[in-house]
Amino acid sequence: MSIVGGEPSLRRINPIKIRTYMSGFSNKIEDADIIVIQDFWSKSRIVDAFYDVLSISDLKKIESVPSQGSIDSMYNSDPRDAFVRTNSLRTHLIDGELYTLGTVHQHRYHDDNGNMRVMQVYWKSRRKIKKIKSYDPTSGEESFSFYPETYIPNEEMGEEEQIFWINEQWEGVQIGKDVYCNMRPCVIQYNRLDNPSRCHAGIIG
Repeated sequence: MSIVGGEPSLRRINPIKIRTYMSGFSNKIEDADIIVIQDFWSKSRIVDAFYDVLSISDLKKIESVPSQGSIDSMYNSDPRDAFVRTNSLRTHLIDGELYTLGTVHQHRYHDDNGNMRVMQVYWKSRRKIKKIKSYDPTSGEESFSFYPETYIPNEEMGEEEQIFWINEQWEGVQIGKDVYCNMRPCVIQYNRLDNPSRCHAGIIG
């Protein structure tokens, strides 16, 4: 689940488009430290998904990509091929044009039909939190609460802190060559503060 256009969105993703790194021997995608989802989207789909975070200059870069036509090694578009699909579906699947698995097109920023490469990356960073022990002023009983790293314990009230470093999932999106957005901690995360050592994000795309 992720936030798309300001709304929660749950979607199924073709596993061929996903790469995971540093997951050990686990077969669970959420155990990977880095998740990369790479696909080619139309301009209208990009605008629908990221309209609330794209700047005017970002939109100009997106609109400047040729709508169709073949691209040479220097990323020049040949207008003679406009409105003609130069590769068959089988070729797309073999050389990675559609699913970016091959060695020919995986580093290209748009395909022969004007679709732009959208690379969504999720990675685990570390976040500092504080477990604060305080005392009930009436009964004197201990109580514990978790606070962000900016919290300053009130020592006069007997508060004591314990530092934890927990996993925090971050995300970032690269559109085409140099359009970046949503570089931030993931909006939707699953954290178990009762056991900070097991905190992880449960977002996969």
